[in-house]
Amino acid sequence: MNSIEQIIQRKDLVSISSIYSFRHSILIKKYNPDSFNGITRLGDVLTALPHGLVYKEETGMGATTLEFQTPRNSIIVEPIKITASSKAFKHGALYIGSPTKYHPVKASVKEITSYLNNKSIKFKKIVVVADSLYKVIDKLKETAFEDYFLLLDEIDSFQLDSTYRKSMEECIDFYKLFKQENRALLSATLINFSDPVLMGEPKTTLKYDVPVVREINLFITDSNKLIGGATELISSILKKDPTNKIFVAYNSVSGCFSIASYLTEKFNIPKKDIGILCSTNSKEKVGDFFKELESEELPTKINFVTSAYFTGFDIIEKYHLLSISGNRSKIHALSDKRLKQIAGRGRTGLLSETIIHDIVTDGKKSEVVTQEELIESADVQISSLKCIKKHFSKNAILKSNYDDVNERILKVLDEKGKRFVRYSRTQDPQIAYLNIDAYIENNRVRNELYIDPKALTNKLIQDGHHVHVEILIPEIRVEFKDVVKSDRSTKIKEIVEVLRNAQTEYELRNLDDPDKNFSPIQIKIIDSFKKLHKYIKTERLLNLIELTADKRDSREFDKLITSARFQIYPEGEIFKSRVLKYFKVGHKIQPKEILKRWKLIINELNLTLTMTTDIQAVRLLNTFFVTRKIKSDASYQIVRLNPYDFEVLSTMDEIETVDEENFMRNLK
Repeated sequence: MNSIEQIIQRKDLVSISSIYSFRHSILIKKYNPDSFNGITRLGDVLTALPHGLVYKEETGMGATTLEFQTPRNSIIVEPIKITASSKAFKHGALYIGSPTKYHPVKASVKEITSYLNNKSIKFKKIVVVADSLYKVIDKLKETAFEDYFLLLDEIDSFQLDSTYRKSMEECIDFYKLFKQENRALLSATLINFSDPVLMGEPKTTLKYDVPVVREINLFITDSNKLIGGATELISSILKKDPTNKIFVAYNSVSGCFSIASYLTEKFNIPKKDIGILCSTNSKEKVGDFFKELESEELPTKINFVTSAYFTGFDIIEKYHLLSISGNRSKIHALSDKRLKQIAGRGRTGLLSETIIHDIVTDGKKSEVVTQEELIESADVQISSLKCIKKHFSKNAILKSNYDDVNERILKVLDEKGKRFVRYSRTQDPQIAYLNIDAYIENNRVRNELYIDPKALTNKLIQDGHHVHVEILIPEIRVEFKDVVKSDRSTKIKEIVEVLRNAQTEYELRNLDDPDKNFSPIQIKIIDSFKKLHKYIKTERLLNLIELTADKRDSREFDKLITSARFQIYPEGEIFKSRVLKYFKVGHKIQPKEILKRWKLIINELNLTLTMTTDIQAVRLLNTFFVTRKIKSDASYQIVRLNPYDFEVLSTMDEIETVDEENFMRNLK
């Protein structure tokens, strides 16, 4: 275990103060003529990151770069894929995750094995997003905990995003399995932990002797005029500087869509000049505006960005920043820490920084609850779920309904923002400490920053920034709106008709032309149809595609395509053969047995698929078979294959590996 003194290599550039043996503060001289651009980076003064909680008081200090340079095996976990991919590409590391511009093809098992076994690479560096960490651990097994250093980057985003990204908590589970000296949590905007293990981590604070001072134009307006005011500010920036890009940070997908639509309709700004960077789960809500960050440059002239991109990436061009903080919903409100993170994304500096916010309309503080009270609430939730399971399992009639009841309880808690329990890989309910952290932080933001109109201003000034404040009464009024469902239906009908009229392979290939500017749902339909049309009669397939794609829940369309692919797999395809072995037509099977058999298939094929409930198991079974529920014993009889009655023309000639991601989507 290295002490703080042992990892410092330029003592003339730092000073250290310590509180006990596990709390350290390192002050670094910011300006250093020996550094690449005159600013000291952590690699100039440290030989390695300290273990435990590492709090850097500024973004861009080079903390992850230092980990790439440190002579040890490392697993680096990033919150979003473009950050993971770009950093892996820059440092010649192994990237494990979905395709990006830097890694257009997903790493195969063979490529991963080859990298890990390559003796010429003395120190292995693996970069993943949180959702893929379990794949790395499953591959390395016990050697991960023995031979690797684990770094969770931007740990605050793990806390704030945990309510809708369950993999964040699982990363913490893995983190705890590493030795304390072989793990670190990194953040530039520290949020307190409620998890007792993380609270006890050694903590090192890293800061420059000359802090960043931001020049901020801050506007305060009424809640019902917030997006109208933001639209006016965007217009004002465009008039003053029509050439440079604009970055609009707003954690409201419908809000971003509303402003973007207004700009195209009223200001005649071309759609191609506006992009909304949000999670792929929300891309249908923003239609043609959807964009992904594919490099270290913003993709369009006006870029609306939701919390999926607030942390963990670098932009190397200068731009105008507008941050919108709304208080009608807690998820739209931006804390002082989030505002700092957002401003820190511009690594070469900003052309200007503007903040517009409203205040809490009713002027009432949120209920003040302590960390201890929330943990007590979590214990009550766990006890209740265990109690229901215990009593339901004793009754033959109710036993099969437990999973459904459990799911509904958790859904209600999610909707109320008070779910403090989660299920781990062991399938036991546990305290969701990250959810508790997020709940406390959201309450702090509301109570400390947005009850009083002057509170945020005072906090920014207290932090040393220069703030110019104005009350804004905008003339523009922009209404919130979503992508209209009829528009989605129209797009689906349009593309289905195009596919009906496409007579040749050439015409189908021609649909890949990017100038055709298809919407995300149209692209999804095209891709699915191209993979299936040779094997399934077209008319029935297109009718089913049109019917299922137009449903609000995308799972039905994914289920249709997954079922179709299964029907056309040839005899002997490894997944299909296992399914037909364990699930035979005519047999009656209890839900628990269905789950057990799916787990056997998953283990035998080493699939990256998690299945924990009877509901998931039955749902997947119904993707491939027509089943009939037997009320007398709550079992399911397998009636036949082909639940969608596809007219299969032929099966595939080549045996393919099953598309695991489609199955994952069907299990949401």
